Amino acid sequence: MKPINLSNYVLLTVLVLGLLLTGCRNARSEPNAQATIDAAVAATANAQQSVEATIAAAVAATATAQATPPVPTAVPTPVVINQTINLTQTTTVNPTPAAAQDYTTLSEEELVALIEQSVAQAAAATNQYSTETANATADDTVTAEEVQTVEVYVQGAEEAINTAEEAMAAYYELYYDLAVETQAELAELNQTLEELSGSVDEMNETLVEINETLNEGVALAEETIAALEATAQAASTQVAELQQQAQTWQANYQAQMEARVTNALNIQPTQRADTPQAALQDTFAFLQSGQQALADQRLTPDELTTIAQLGANAKAGLAAQNQPQLQQLSGTISTITEQLARGNLSQARGSLDQFNNSLGGIAQVDLGSGPADGPLANPPERPNLSVDPGGRSADGPLANPPSRPTR
Repeated sequence: MKPINLSNYVLLTVLVLGLLLTGCRNARSEPNAQATIDAAVAATANAQQSVEATIAAAVAATATAQATPPVPTAVPTPVVINQTINLTQTTTVNPTPAAAQDYTTLSEEELVALIEQSVAQAAAATNQYSTETANATADDTVTAEEVQTVEVYVQGAEEAINTAEEAMAAYYELYYDLAVETQAELAELNQTLEELSGSVDEMNETLVEINETLNEGVALAEETIAALEATAQAASTQVAELQQQAQTWQANYQAQMEARVTNALNIQPTQRADTPQAALQDTFAFLQSGQQALADQRLTPDELTTIAQLGANAKAGLAAQNQPQLQQLSGTISTITEQLARGNLSQARGSLDQFNNSLGGIAQVDLGSGPADGPLANPPERPNLSVDPGGRSADGPLANPPSRPTR
């Protein structure tokens, strides 16, 4: 019997254990490739499904938005009328009121020009709404859209007429007395403007009735369409008359105003001061008469004649004095007289105030004779005028001024 070699068994055992351990390490370190691939595929599929779901939701939302008609928004549509008026077809809630015009700062000539411009704008706007009305009723039917278009033009005409009426009312208040030669033409123009305003009011009432009928889904009667056409035609006829009257009045006013200025500047003096003291007294009389006449913001022909006469007398007295400081006052008197005659009352009022200050600044004049301390050390007493500019006869032209339509 051979002896057993334990070293061989040990070596064999070690080799077997080493192989087993190596296999275990390889099994642990080698990744599961198939599992990784399967997980990646699953994740990709899930991501794709998520993307597809997102796209589907977006498509559904888009389809829903397309199926639901959008709520229309008010888009302003400019409407130009003869390149004069720019209207906007939109609805304004509680608009900010425009600043009120201070007509007292305008001369008569400026106010006449404003009236002429306002009348021209009112005529253009009214003609445009008449044209749009004719277009709307040409097929004997009127749609809601056509009514809306006409309403925009009617609103523009109404605003232009209101502006013309306001300017006309200011002229009546400020210059009606002075423009005595053109009062008849002015009254005719005012009457036609009121009639045109009434036609626009009637058109507004008709449009309201038409809107109510259309909203009820009822067809318009032929009589309603005919009334719409007739109102627009009447307004167009009134516009033609209004334009002719405005042109006539403006031309006559210009001629009468120039004649008024010429007469005021060429009044001959009825007296002439012999001394500087008397000349200054006449100058103060002119100054005071102008200030008193403008105290009520108006000027009458009688007041203008009185002022011009006092100015002529003062100039004659000043020119007779051998004092340049006095003689140069004549030019200021002529300037103020012309401003008053042209109806430039605001400027004349400022000139009178400056003239008053300049007279007060004359302290010493070499009189040759007279008091040693000069003529203005004891200035001449300012005379009281016989004309009371603050009052008007109860039955005068402004006691009952022409009425204006209430809006």
